[in-house]
Amino acid sequence: MNILFLDDNPKVCAKYHTDRDCESRLIDYVSLLITRNVHLNKVCDIFELLDYNQLTNVSGDMFDWVCSDDLHYLWLYRLTANIVSENLIRFDTPMFLANSILKAIAPGQINNKDYARAHKGNIIKDAPVHVPTNCEVGGDVVESYRNWYRDGCMLSRAKWTHRNPPKWYTEQFVVGSV
Repeated sequence: MNILFLDDNPKVCAKYHTDRDCESRLIDYVSLLITRNVHLNKVCDIFELLDYNQLTNVSGDMFDWVCSDDLHYLWLYRLTANIVSENLIRFDTPMFLANSILKAIAPGQINNKDYARAHKGNIIKDAPVHVPTNCEVGGDVVESYRNWYRDGCMLSRAKWTHRNPPKWYTEQFVVGSV
């Protein structure tokens, strides 16, 4: 399971997801959020509508990252909510079940300072990076994922309906120390 960290800001990050990733990553992101809630014994009524045992077969360092800090959860929650919005903008597809799940697992009271931090970065700097070694830029999560998008393996996914491709997408591959 992988979170595509294409920007520090979760709203911008969602815009940078290709069409294919807007559709395919939604289930991954929702699964990570649900699993964290189940892990913390925060099972909601909406889960009765789902086979959440199948959805919550999640583990690994990405799951550990989401669980390690409430702000990581908030960042992923905001990314997921914005991916739902992107699906509506790009495909005119309302994601009713995803919206219902997001409402059920919404983070509790969060002070303005924490909310702002979750939107300004510094939150994902310690996130795991799951990209090929040639795409990694040591210490830069976002640039590593952008390199992966720019890399040839992502060309078949490079479509943004009702969106312009990100400016960085057409820039040169960034080389860094791994």
